[in-house]
Amino acid sequence: MMTFMHSELSHTDVSSSPQQFLRLLCRMVDQLLFLMVEWARNSSFFKDIKVEDQMKLLHNSWSEILILDFIYRQIHNIWGKDIISPNGQSIGFDVLDKLGLMDVKAKVFELIKKGKELKMDFNEYMCLKFLILLNPDVSSLENRSYVEGSQEKVNAALFQYCMQCYPSVGDKFSQLLMRLPEIRLISIRMEDFLYFKHMSNEVPDQTLLTEMLQAKRLG
Repeated sequence: MMTFMHSELSHTDVSSSPQQFLRLLCRMVDQLLFLMVEWARNSSFFKDIKVEDQMKLLHNSWSEILILDFIYRQIHNIWGKDIISPNGQSIGFDVLDKLGLMDVKAKVFELIKKGKELKMDFNEYMCLKFLILLNPDVSSLENRSYVEGSQEKVNAALFQYCMQCYPSVGDKFSQLLMRLPEIRLISIRMEDFLYFKHMSNEVPDQTLLTEMLQAKRLG
């Protein structure tokens, strides 16, 4: 992934061209989706789920997981208000304004701020990731009880971890869970935005990203 970013960004000033940034964003998301699917299929709980249910869960959760991944990386990197590419190029978040995503930028900044205040660590981040993935409310699951039981185990593990490792922060568990609806709102907004761009032929077609965008709407 780092090699891909370096090769794409080394000769492109995406900060000055919103459309170039959009195309690059879609290609990066496509690459990240392949990595995410590979992670999920080899992860605890999920690898024991039937393929049909796996696909339904991934179609439902992919955008939320990618946003959580991005937020976590921003929390633990001193990037200020810019994204720094591997070759040192600064991509300002202001490019989102040029794409009409001012509301998304504001929500992302707020989530990063809250995550830093909570000092979200890796274990908490991974628990949130599994809570998003293992959603028993996804329609037409064949083994809903297994998914629900798995999510409950992750939820209990997160609660116990917060109580044992951060006893002085009594509401950390609930504060972490409160971030999930905020992530979902951003994911819905971004999916709608990307789907509109896809229907307008402004983003690459026949990719894993477009497959994911279409799957939720056709489902």
